Amino acid sequence: MTPSPSPRHRRLRHGPAALVLALVLALLASQGTPAQAAEAPAPAADSACLLGLTVLCDVLPGAPARGSDGTRTAASEEPTEDPAPVPGDSTPAAPLPWYANPDFVDVPRPCRASDGLPVARKTPCRITRLKPRAATIVLWGDSHAWHMLPALRKAVGNKRVNLVMFFAGGCPPMLRKLTPANSRAGCDVYGHYVFDWLARQQAKGMKLRVVVGTSWELYHNITTPPNAADQKYPGLTDNEYVATNARKAVKGVPAAFRQLGRMRIPTDIIMPMPMVYQGAPACPEGPLRCDLPRAGVLKDIKANNARAWQMRRLLTRKGFMVRPAQGLCDTKVCHGTLGGLPVYYDGLHVGQRTSRTLARFFAPTVTAAVRQGRR
Repeated sequence: MTPSPSPRHRRLRHGPAALVLALVLALLASQGTPAQAAEAPAPAADSACLLGLTVLCDVLPGAPARGSDGTRTAASEEPTEDPAPVPGDSTPAAPLPWYANPDFVDVPRPCRASDGLPVARKTPCRITRLKPRAATIVLWGDSHAWHMLPALRKAVGNKRVNLVMFFAGGCPPMLRKLTPANSRAGCDVYGHYVFDWLARQQAKGMKLRVVVGTSWELYHNITTPPNAADQKYPGLTDNEYVATNARKAVKGVPAAFRQLGRMRIPTDIIMPMPMVYQGAPACPEGPLRCDLPRAGVLKDIKANNARAWQMRRLLTRKGFMVRPAQGLCDTKVCHGTLGGLPVYYDGLHVGQRTSRTLARFFAPTVTAAVRQGRR
């Protein structure tokens, strides 16, 4: 039985206006200057953009339609430039465009919208050039999987292996039975796109290896009763789209892993990644650049690790448990910078440059895939 929402979760706000407001506030806060960061708490991670939700409408039914700024737009409406700031006002500087931000995780042109965000597709985004008869690594998941793409892409390098990605923001990797009631629900449908493609490739003789990445804590935070850690380190609970999918994932994620087991596809699992909690203290060095308590940034880590291991037990061909967080955290804190680079792109995701430094954690995955291709 799917858990009923706790009082904490009844605070979820509804309506596109609230979603757009959260998006604007989070983006402005996350791109503030160091001086601004010293005056205000770290940005709350509660916007659709941070989750990559704004790309869903391009393919998936039931997700909010959007323009290039993530707001609802008529089909014939052309996006307009942001208005210039009024002289003397206190509006923060506009964020860098995605193509000028070195920490934005880029994807090949056919896989992205005009705002740079990857588009949820019925077929995967091809990351590397096709190598005939080589095994194919399939990265599947939500925005946490997307932000591990630079690490996996660097680990692949020029090795004889293919790399593709299935991405849908705010969608845990799940499989749900389609009915007339949910046949228009974005995440419910998306799992079927993934498994239909996997089945077609298996029938052609393609050797596959799946890497599953998801925001374990984001969904755990919504589907479990609040505890003391939630009071001290509050997480995202105010996005109804994510909350709906979190409740569906309670049964939908195990169903996906069982299906991967039935298909006998080797599957690796990316373990929980750091996320900055809401109300984190201001950082004089710049937004999100300070070390933060591991207990808050990897909240509920024991429960989330246990969930990931439970999913692994459902597989027939059990793969690796990939732990990139080990490169970002020690026993007490998770770092805001590493080697002079900012760890985070935003409060929920590791940036592209830092993600690349985590390639070593995916080396076993790539080695195993190369060996699959030789058999």
